Amino acid sequence: MAKRERPLLLSSNIRQLIEPLLEHFGVEADLLANELVSDGESGWRVHFGGEICPVCGERCKRPKLPPGEVVYVGNGYSASLPGARLLAHLRPLRAWLAIFDAIGKPYEPFGDFHQIASALERSV
Repeated sequence: MAKRERPLLLSSNIRQLIEPLLEHFGVEADLLANELVSDGESGWRVHFGGEICPVCGERCKRPKLPPGEVVYVGNGYSASLPGARLLAHLRPLRAWLAIFDAIGKPYEPFGDFHQIASALERSV
């Protein structure tokens, strides 16, 4: 039987917006996302946590990823994780897919979560 891992959601969105949705839909997963924090007197700001990444040179969440194989499912810049298996969503990723094709980054397209589950089951 295949070993199943607890999903890790990696998002550039705000943790305080994502967590209530996960709870509402009963999704159990770890989450790495930006934080909305009060800086006291002048209001709220987004805290882009993380350290300077040796890969992209920006503050990102890559250094916080667990060791070992990574399967990235989604869209956007994080899909460029080195060595990651990439399952790319077809609709929002059209521009990214062209970039991946141009640089030779392999990816597996998906349209829904059933396709993701099937792809992951085939790989174990």
